[in-house]
Amino acid sequence: MTCKHKTTDDCGNIIEYCGAGNFSDVFTVHEEEIDTKNLEKKGRIQYFYHSPLCELPIRDITNEQGEGYKSEPHIEIGVENYLSPCRQTNIVAFLDPHKNESYLFFVTCCRKVKSPYHGKTYIVGYMIKEKKLNINSKERAWCAVKGETHIYPFNDSIPYENIFGKRFAPLRLVNKEQTKQILDYFQEHTEIPIKDCVREVKRLESILEERIQNKIPTSDGKIPTKEKHSCNVLREESCEFKNDGCLRGIA
Repeated sequence: MTCKHKTTDDCGNIIEYCGAGNFSDVFTVHEEEIDTKNLEKKGRIQYFYHSPLCELPIRDITNEQGEGYKSEPHIEIGVENYLSPCRQTNIVAFLDPHKNESYLFFVTCCRKVKSPYHGKTYIVGYMIKEKKLNINSKERAWCAVKGETHIYPFNDSIPYENIFGKRFAPLRLVNKEQTKQILDYFQEHTEIPIKDCVREVKRLESILEERIQNKIPTSDGKIPTKEKHSCNVLREESCEFKNDGCLRGIA
């Protein structure tokens, strides 16, 4: 896999990506099947910002932390980097067929005030790699990964330091021994039904929509616009998964 294109992701990093390289007047997605027969039981982590408004480990849709209006992981369709190419180099590397990685482990720091887990970093779930998505928009192009997704509540998640030690890194490889340790742990604990996660996503989107309609500034002092939604339908743009694959309509 050769990455020939450069852009800037939503974390402000200059990145190379493996998208089609042609910008589109509309949001388009091209799916590629991944040959999974040679994948090994290893992977890497992908950090995301937790919503302080949510008990569950859901992305910060309303920008409470001031790090932006987060759209990833896009659990309603089981995709990472769907609307925002954040930490794109990590996803490009994960999709590299020569690395033979199977699992993308989701990591976040709980920001729910008064939660017993507040301020602590956890491994809260994982994705099993199945497809590569080449995405093109009006301003840029990038790639995403799609796969079976599992999310766990903080009380059933794994403290980051239990696997990786106390030194935190938002990007980290997960070897076979660590992968087995994580998967064995989760096998003995109860995951959150994805539909329950999606209901929380929709609740946070409704809070953001209220701020948009009433012109209420968010943590950055700016009044959000519809483009800040983490849903193409709410942004009034096209979505390839609206009628096939998105759980928003049934959650």
